[in-house]
Parts: sequence; C-alpha cells; structure tokens
Amino acid sequence: NYSGYTRPDFFNNVVDLFVPIGTFSLMIAVGLSFQLGSLQRLWKQALVLALAKQFLVPIFAVSLVFLIGAQSAQDGLILQSLFLLSAMPMAFIVLVPPALYKLDQDLASVTWMLSLIVFILVLPSFPYLLSLLA
Repeated sequence: NYSGYTRPDFFNNVVDLFVPIGTFSLMIAVGLSFQLGSLQRLWKQALVLALAKQFLVPIFAVSLVFLIGAQSAQDGLILQSLFLLSAMPMAFIVLVPPALYKLDQDLASVTWMLSLIVFILVLPSFPYLLSLLA
C-alpha cells in the first residue's frame, strides 16, 4: 500500500478464481488425512500443545515487540495485530506436514481440534487483552 504500486485489474479476477480453488483442494486433501480415532489416547499431549500455542506464543510475540521497542508503532496497532495473529488457532495447514513426512497424524489432528476449542474458550477475553495492549 505504501509503495504506490497498484495491482493490475485482471489480477483480481485471477485471485477470485484460484484462491477458493486452492483452499478447497487443501481442505479435501487435509480432510482425507484427518484422524480423530486417537482422541482418547492423545488428548493430554494435544491439550498441552494447544495451551502452549494459545498462551506461550502470544506472550513470546508481545515480549519480542516490547524488546525491540515497537509497542507504540502505528499507535499500538502493530502490537495488537501481532497479538491477534499469534493467538489464532492452528490452521488446517498444520495437518499437511505429518501426512507428507509420515509423522504422527493422530496427534496433529487431535491437537488441531483442541487448539480450535481452546481458542473459542479464550476468545471472549480478547477485547479486554487488546485494551490492555492499547
């Protein structure tokens, strides 16, 4: 946006076509490898990973912004944006590497699901946390 370069008009049509196709393709590929059969066996490990992702990653990201002194850049918008991005649940794309490299797909699937559940549970606290960062 700051460069002043405008995207060619035809590119919007290309993006409108290929982004949904790519997303749908990934959803099918990941959905075929999605496994929740080991939920009972792996829920403790997956919950620890999901909680660590939900709490430790935002703490680390926000601390890093304060460490480099950028907390007030853009009137705090960068800090708040970084907090929101780091607190988002794991995307379904995290299920791709276990499928490709023959890793623990069960643990990846259960962790993905629990990450989403933990995110939904802590989501109501976001307005308060963002007001603290402002």
